Amino acid sequence: MNVITKLGLQVTVSPDGDITAAHLADLRDDLIVLAGDFTQIIIDMSHVEFIDSAGIVLLISTQNILGKIYHELMLINVSDDIMEVLTRMRLDKHFPITDRNA
Repeated sequence: MNVITKLGLQVTVSPDGDITAAHLADLRDDLIVLAGDFTQIIIDMSHVEFIDSAGIVLLISTQNILGKIYHELMLINVSDDIMEVLTRMRLDKHFPITDRNA
């Protein structure tokens, strides 16, 4: 279950575990619903220890959708291991990533 915190036109989604194909449905559904209502979606990765290729595809496709409507996806509290993967894939250039709460 994802924790969702709304503040104006910004929403923070906090997955309660890893972002993998086996656990992707709830997060994907939440992001789809929220994409039209908020100008910035923040994913708090505090409880995410692992992300697989399906999870990365979800992040990229969400940012692509949001970018088309001038909205933004941001990741916060990303672990060093996940940050290394995202940096190697140059995804740190695709959307903002920070280690502190926005």
